[in-house]
Amino acid sequence: MGSCLRRYLTRCIGFLAIAVIFVTVIATLYLNRILAKSKEILLQRAQKYIAPFTLSVENIIYCPPHFIIAQNVSLFDESVSVRTPFVSVTRVVARFSLSELLTKKRLQLYGISLYAPQANYTTCYTFLEDNFKQILEFIKRLPRQDITLAIKEAHLETVHDNESTRYINADFFLRLAGDLVFGYGKVSEDKDMPALYKGIPSRQVIKGVPFQYKFRALVKSGGFSIENVEYVRENSYVKLWGDSSGSILQLNGFAFIDTLFEEGSRKKSHFNIKEYLLRRKTRLPSIDLSKVNMNILDIDCRLKAEFPHFEIERLSFTLNNNPVSVKGNLAFSRPVSLGIQASLSQSEKQVMENPKKLGLKVQGIVEHNTFRGSARLNFDFVKKKKANPPLESLELNLKGLALYLSRYPRLSMALGELSLGCVTETNTYSILLNDAHAVTDLREGRQRFIRFHSSFYDGLLKGWGGFDTGMPPARISSHIYVTEVTANKLEGLLIHFSKVYGKLSGQMYFSTYPSLSLKGALEIHNGYLRDFEFFKWLADFFALASLRRVDFDSAVSNFTIDEYGAGLQRIELDSKDVDLSGYFSLGANDLVASKISLSLTRELLKESPKFSRLLKLVGEDLESLRFNFQLSGILHAMNFQWLKSDLKKELQDRIPNFIERKIERGVEEAIESVSEKEKE
Repeated sequence: MGSCLRRYLTRCIGFLAIAVIFVTVIATLYLNRILAKSKEILLQRAQKYIAPFTLSVENIIYCPPHFIIAQNVSLFDESVSVRTPFVSVTRVVARFSLSELLTKKRLQLYGISLYAPQANYTTCYTFLEDNFKQILEFIKRLPRQDITLAIKEAHLETVHDNESTRYINADFFLRLAGDLVFGYGKVSEDKDMPALYKGIPSRQVIKGVPFQYKFRALVKSGGFSIENVEYVRENSYVKLWGDSSGSILQLNGFAFIDTLFEEGSRKKSHFNIKEYLLRRKTRLPSIDLSKVNMNILDIDCRLKAEFPHFEIERLSFTLNNNPVSVKGNLAFSRPVSLGIQASLSQSEKQVMENPKKLGLKVQGIVEHNTFRGSARLNFDFVKKKKANPPLESLELNLKGLALYLSRYPRLSMALGELSLGCVTETNTYSILLNDAHAVTDLREGRQRFIRFHSSFYDGLLKGWGGFDTGMPPARISSHIYVTEVTANKLEGLLIHFSKVYGKLSGQMYFSTYPSLSLKGALEIHNGYLRDFEFFKWLADFFALASLRRVDFDSAVSNFTIDEYGAGLQRIELDSKDVDLSGYFSLGANDLVASKISLSLTRELLKESPKFSRLLKLVGEDLESLRFNFQLSGILHAMNFQWLKSDLKKELQDRIPNFIERKIERGVEEAIESVSEKEKE
């Protein structure tokens, strides 16, 4: 009896299952036939909400129990003559409530998934810009219900040139559950570029380092409360939280960054069964905090957002314990415009180190992967009593700036004008460059090299600069070559150049580590000195009017400028009637220390009545006399001291048998007669 009942029940269940399957198949075929016939009507109704765009769908399929699948969905911009979809999706899967549809005849969606959507970044951005307010209003009017949105393997073309194409690949998941909003995703930028495989041209895809994120927020009246936003990459970690009310967004948080991270050096990933099984528990990767060298803490940001305009009302944080403040405006319009001001101050614990404050101001527009605008960078330095000369401030102004980003990470720069100003306790120095060009590659690891060239007044300047980003502040070094600059145009760099005429060439080396310093060598050829302080004093002292203008074939000197002083070493002046050598240093409070050795020809000395007696004591074969001088005192009121003992010794070497007291007295009297003005 029992066995018969079981067989009967089994048969009933079997027949019921067959009946359900049969009904399901019939219903599926029927619904798919209705969808096929209604596709055009549905597209026409959708057209009202997406005009002036046109929607194209290859097939709409019902898949039991509660899925609707749209295949090869494309969106066209009818305002463009070329009919190319600016957004295309391989497959759209919508999950709906079957019970709601059968009982209430209402289509209620619980989930939408987009598979392999493809788009062009520029076109999508334009669409978002033009329709942002409408999209925002549409989202606000959505009924408060549970829904899931997933985007898988999104493919967004960002930059395309003759050599390569860059793509943003992304996965995105968003869940709305009552007042709760949470999501996560992954984004990476890949590069498709030409390559050779066994001598045959092919394409190579270079995978970028992805970043992953997750967020969680609560919807409230007029805005939302951000419980958590996390961003993780192999070299960085950011965590934020805050509130939104109307157009005001308030954020707080912190970040850790490893600036030494090199994308090309990371190891290839291998399949690991343990990681595969635990992947759901480890949504976000971890960053090696032992390699972090940039700590951004105490982030406090107040942002006013009215797309496409954003105003940074307040942004403050500490960068490695140094306070930073930022404010400005951003407009994601066409073109994108920005105006940013930022300042960085030293913490109280580091107040003895230089610089004590850094300021940055940037203003311009971004269009066609090019930034055009201006920038100003200024430094305020800690005043050091021992510094020679004490540097107070430095300002760098960039006008007519153009940054070309189309071949990133290779950056090119053009600059209409660069002016550099430096202020000490007593002087102001300035340098001007015109029509400058530079190029750098951001893939060169912790060392960033910049190669540059520009017009330098009426001459040329070229060289290279290096930035070591190992530890902030970055260590900077530069090697600069200057050719054929009219010397007196450099009076802003050193006031004494205003009295130097001729063509200047040379090389300089600049470094900020272990301390700020500038070294180099200069040569001026085929020029002259006019009313140069030292020669002007000699002209009055020796009654030699010709020394007010000294023509020379070449003037050569090495120089050094650092926090301890500025100086000229190995000075050499080669002239027809004048030869000069020695050194000149400028210390604290513009105090001068210098020794100069000067040779004057007999023909030149004949111009002065002071030397007539002295020239009679030496032979006719004497071609020149050497004089030694010591310079001291304040730069603008130097004391020139003639070292008469050195001249006497030289005369001793030149006059035979200089043992007779009479000749010795004659030499002393002649020297004293030349030095009469010194006694006055």
